[in-house]
Amino acid sequence: MAVAINDLANEVIITPDDFDQRDRPAAAELFRKWIRERSRTDPALAAFDPDLTPEVLQQNLQMMLSEIRALKRVSPEQKAKMEKALLQNLGSTLDAYRTQLHIMQPE
Repeated sequence: MAVAINDLANEVIITPDDFDQRDRPAAAELFRKWIRERSRTDPALAAFDPDLTPEVLQQNLQMMLSEIRALKRVSPEQKAKMEKALLQNLGSTLDAYRTQLHIMQPE
């Protein structure tokens, strides 16, 4: 049900942690497994290890990719470019954050 709600809303509304907070650990783990499997089977997310990437980040990426893929009047080539740009921008953001950590690291 959580998957359907998130998909219909086209954004992350429910996370596995929400189930944990409501004392539903079995539902939380089932949802986590579903998120990891969805990430594993999506070629665009191949660079992300679903066992190391937080579920909320995986969910957001999955939603954004779904949104791109659902665009009307956009060619498959344009959608592929949009997906690539999304992932490149994420990579650039992570690189910038890594650089910032190195700069701020006390010696």
